[in-house]
Amino acid sequence: MAAPGNSPIAIAFEGISGTGSIPTAVLLAGMLRASEKVSDLIFSPGRPPQVEIHGQLTAVEISGSTVLSADDTRRIAADLIGTNKQAINTLREQGSCDVSYGLPGMARFRVNVFIQRGSCAIVMRVIPTVIPTFSSLRLPAQLEEAANVRNGIILVTGGTGSGKSSTLAALIDRINSEHCYHVLTVEDPIEFLHRQRCSEFHVGAAGGATAGAARDYGRRNPRPGDARDSSRRR
Repeated sequence: MAAPGNSPIAIAFEGISGTGSIPTAVLLAGMLRASEKVSDLIFSPGRPPQVEIHGQLTAVEISGSTVLSADDTRRIAADLIGTNKQAINTLREQGSCDVSYGLPGMARFRVNVFIQRGSCAIVMRVIPTVIPTFSSLRLPAQLEEAANVRNGIILVTGGTGSGKSSTLAALIDRINSEHCYHVLTVEDPIEFLHRQRCSEFHVGAAGGATAGAARDYGRRNPRPGDARDSSRRR
């Protein structure tokens, strides 16, 4: 867990006072301006908004507001989830949900909303808008060979924040650049956005139905001998 920072960062919003009157998109954009190295945004009742920079949590001071109320975090959560009925049901039934959220032209986020002591809390991981490369991630040269593998399973594992999503994004981008394949990404929420170059992309499971995404892809792109549902693949 990130250690708390020392000095709060003051952010001013012209003509706005207090978090309750700040539109969520404007609040997020202001918090991102705190530093080019912001990796996470955190909202929890009874505390000020926080950003994580180099593993350190730092409070964000907003004129007219000291800490977030339960109503503040509930409103922000509602704005982030929007009309995603799957996420709303998951939050209600399981106590947490994952969604993606974008600020056009600025950033995308992987969002986790969860119930904490009867109120909503939110953690938002900043997703780079530029697809990382093997060189920018300083990955071992041997890993580049994985882009040429035609059969089998490649597992990318690691702890939270170790770079699994970035590594997979770099790998998929290499495949997209050098091969003409059908690429199916099964993820919830959708993180990195790949544009079609050589490969054709199919994105599934944005609503959490992983098995259904694989089945539907098989129907759109049928091949002799394919198992079209999970019961046949077992």
